[in-house]
Amino acid sequence: MNRYILEGHNPVPCPNIIEWAERLEKADRRVDKTKVGETEISTVFLGIDHSFADGPPLLFETLAFGGELDGEQELCSTWEQAEAQHLRMVRRAAMSKDLQQIVKLQIPLFSNTPNPGALVYNKDRSYLAEIPITKQIRRLLKDRLKIYVLATIKNGVITLSDEQPAQDW
Repeated sequence: MNRYILEGHNPVPCPNIIEWAERLEKADRRVDKTKVGETEISTVFLGIDHSFADGPPLLFETLAFGGELDGEQELCSTWEQAEAQHLRMVRRAAMSKDLQQIVKLQIPLFSNTPNPGALVYNKDRSYLAEIPITKQIRRLLKDRLKIYVLATIKNGVITLSDEQPAQDW
């Protein structure tokens, strides 16, 4: 069976081609869509198995349009995998070029590790990292648990600079 429809977020086989076409036409097949700089990342339910009977059905596609990742594609089997796959490609797009943006710098409230790092992420969480708590970070935080700072992200390396006004996220 190579045709599938969505029941909620669950793909189910659909042997009837007429039912498959009607359901696919009406369904909201988009898992997510995100723009990062010049790159747009789209993740959708395809409705057709792209595994060619080699392993589990590949029913979801994440595709990058524009930017350094233009044309990159990933396939997977479930809605949950598609969400994770989308986020990974968004993060790759964010780290593939120089970006300057406001990020939240935060000390974790709880941690299972003896020396937890500071959490750094942007508003849509397309960039997320844990970095060592250095003297510079301690100076920026001034005994606070979180602040917003201007950051430059280049080739996956983050450089923090000036503190910014509090954001509503």
